[in-house]
Amino acid sequence: MSTVSKANVKEIPLLIKHIVGLKVKSYAFARYCPTHNDIEDMFTPMEYRSFLDSMWKIYSKYVDSGVNFVLKDHLWQLYLMEEGLFDPVDTEGIIVAGCGLGISHLSVLADGTVMACRRFNSPVGKVPEQSFSDIFFNQKMNEYRDYSTLEKCKDCNLLNYYRGCMAVAYGVNRRHTAPDPQCWK
Repeated sequence: MSTVSKANVKEIPLLIKHIVGLKVKSYAFARYCPTHNDIEDMFTPMEYRSFLDSMWKIYSKYVDSGVNFVLKDHLWQLYLMEEGLFDPVDTEGIIVAGCGLGISHLSVLADGTVMACRRFNSPVGKVPEQSFSDIFFNQKMNEYRDYSTLEKCKDCNLLNYYRGCMAVAYGVNRRHTAPDPQCWK
């Protein structure tokens, strides 16, 4: 897995060629997530869309290579929809893809602090003082699951597939509910 940003974007296609040559089983990348408003290496929304487009073409070239190219980044859903390769269906409020914040993951730090997301400061409890069940169903986690607070994504037809990256939104705006600054929709 790689973290992709403006600083290394030109190296990624060469890395893919190397990965294919080594017969690596699986590869994915994620977007750079700023931590202190260090946004100089972030893509603009259209730059990132262009990057995804170029990666799709490279992945297509190597489709029979044996490498599983994991479409980890949540913006793949939007890209594939626009390209006519993904048709979102009404899931009646069920989250089926996208960010797992508040839904499917937690991170535990060495001191026992439990974070809702590993990519931004999102403490929701502490083990062993609290059980995972108590933490997962607590009020703080419920706030992360309240998608009606998302400033832009709450009304999007991709809400149940992609809700932006709350960590990137937090890194840029200091609010996880702010719009994903790299979403072009």
